[in-house]
Amino acid sequence: PVHTDSLSQLHSECGEDQEGNSEFLERVTETINTDTLIAVTEDSVKATKGGYGSADACDPDLLKKTLFLKPSHDAYESLTYEELFGENYQELSRQISSHLVSTLDITFDPTSDIIKSTRQGKIDCNKLVCATAGDLNVYQRQEENQIVRPFKVVMLGDESGSMGTTARIQAFIMEAYYDAFCEIMDEDDIFVYGHSGDYTPEIYVYNEPGVTDFGERMRNMDSKCENYDSPVIEKIHERVRTMTDSPVLMLYFSDGAPSGCNYGGDMAVKELKRVSEKCKRDEFLVIGIGLAGRNLSKLYHFHTNIADYNIKHEWIGKGKVEQSLLKATSTYNKAVKTVFC
Repeated sequence: PVHTDSLSQLHSECGEDQEGNSEFLERVTETINTDTLIAVTEDSVKATKGGYGSADACDPDLLKKTLFLKPSHDAYESLTYEELFGENYQELSRQISSHLVSTLDITFDPTSDIIKSTRQGKIDCNKLVCATAGDLNVYQRQEENQIVRPFKVVMLGDESGSMGTTARIQAFIMEAYYDAFCEIMDEDDIFVYGHSGDYTPEIYVYNEPGVTDFGERMRNMDSKCENYDSPVIEKIHERVRTMTDSPVLMLYFSDGAPSGCNYGGDMAVKELKRVSEKCKRDEFLVIGIGLAGRNLSKLYHFHTNIADYNIKHEWIGKGKVEQSLLKATSTYNKAVKTVFC
C-alpha cells in the first residue's frame, strides 16, 4: 500500500518530467518502503490485538452480539442456478434429491435394518450401480431390532467472502438436501441457516417452523464477509433448543477455518471444538462438510470433503455434483448409525 497523497506531493516537488529523474525514483522508493512499513506495522499491531485475520483471538462477547436476520440481496446480483448448471438445473436438482432419498439410511421405526459390511452379507445391487472406486458400502447384512430415534436436521451454510461462486453451488446443494429430507420427515423438522457478518456474526434464517418462503430466501445465499463459526453454532443450538428437545444433526458446509474481527487462529479453533463438544453432549451433533475445506479432521469428529480445493469450480455441470453429495451422505449415514441408534 502506498499513500497517493505522498506521490502527488513528490510529483509537484520534482517537476512534471519524471522519466529518468533519479531524485524522483529514489524518493518514490523511499516513500513506498516507508508507507509499506507503516501499513505492515499497523496490521501487525491489529493482529496482535485482534482484528481481521487475527492470528490468535476469540472475542468472548461475540455470542451475545450475534444476530438472526432474514436474508436479503446485497448490492450485486447473485449467480443464478441456470447460469451455474445450465437450463436443465431443475431436473438436475430433482435427480439429486431422488438419489439422496435412496441413499440416506434413515427410517425411524424399523424392526430390522441393513448394515453395510465388506466381510459379511450380500451385494446390494442398488448401491453397486452408483459405487465409486474404493466404496466399502456395496455389501450388506440384516440386523434385527434396529431403531433410529427421531431427530431434527439443521443445515448451516458458510457465506464468507472466501466462498465466492462456491456459495451459490452450496445453496444448490442445500436445496437438494432440503427436498430429500422433506421426503422422510416434516418440513418443520428441517432448519436451514447461513452465516457471515462483518464486525459481528450474522445468522440468516432460510427455514425453520413458520417460514413459508424457503426457495425465495435461498436465492439470497451468497458470499459476503467473515465466518464466526463457534458463536454461530452455539447461537443456533440455543435457538433450536427453544423449539425442540429432539436429537439434532447439523450439517455445516464450509470452505475453511473460522475467521473474523477479533476472532481467528488457534483460540478460535479451540473455541469451535469446545462448542462442538458441548453441543454433542446435548445430542446436537455437528458434521463438517468441506467445500474445499481444510483440516476438518481437527475441527469435527464426523467430517468429509466434497470438493477438492484445486477443482472446486471445475466440477460444475460435469457430473461430479451427485458424486460429491454421495460422499456427504455416507458421512451422514455413519453419524446416524453411530449416535442415534
